[in-house]
Amino acid sequence: MRGQLKFVLERELIQMRSARYGVEFSDVSTREDRNYWIAGSSLKVIDLERQLEMGERVGYMVDWAQGSKAGGRSPWLFAAENACPEFSADFPQIEKPVRHVNRLQFYQSKRFVQKILKSVQ
Repeated sequence: MRGQLKFVLERELIQMRSARYGVEFSDVSTREDRNYWIAGSSLKVIDLERQLEMGERVGYMVDWAQGSKAGGRSPWLFAAENACPEFSADFPQIEKPVRHVNRLQFYQSKRFVQKILKSVQ
């Protein structure tokens, strides 16, 4: 699988907190949203020491074809083309249209977290 990113998440209990800040991801979609091929998520940056939410980004995306797989299409990959905020919005150096814009989602999240943490330095 050359060129594909693979993320592995493992949970491990620790004796004491080793980080000052945390990131929380939540699915904010309802069943009705999903029935219409709408997905929403929340990304929060939290000061773990003070139990304070420092920033939140909420985003949505929709597949206008309502889940159609005609022609071998992958509905959620196409939904990424209709995201708010746009996954490519923080990357003006990238020429549009971007092929496989869904790959920018990780970088958008990373940039959001970096912006919040940079503001406290």
